[in-house]
Amino acid sequence: MATKPLATSTKIANLAKVKQQRIQKIEAELNVQLTSLLIKRKEEIFNIFNRFSAVDIDDKLLIGFLKFITHKDNKDHPIIKEFLTLANKTRLLKRKGNN
Repeated sequence: MATKPLATSTKIANLAKVKQQRIQKIEAELNVQLTSLLIKRKEEIFNIFNRFSAVDIDDKLLIGFLKFITHKDNKDHPIIKEFLTLANKTRLLKRKGNN
């Protein structure tokens, strides 16, 4: 029994479907990598703070931090709240020192 060859349009549709599936798989892998890299970068920031008890900021770190705090999903992230608390404490200390 011979199989009927697929029409060209069916072949193209099948190839487009396979291509779309590959793209979705790659996008999912990239999202996993992005999440992993963001976690590592956040750990780097904390290590800098903990190791040197100071801030050592380069341009890439600052830009990354600004993107992080301005992203709508990070609006209520604990680290942002912690930075705001630290900023408020610093302002209070400066005001007490000036009086």
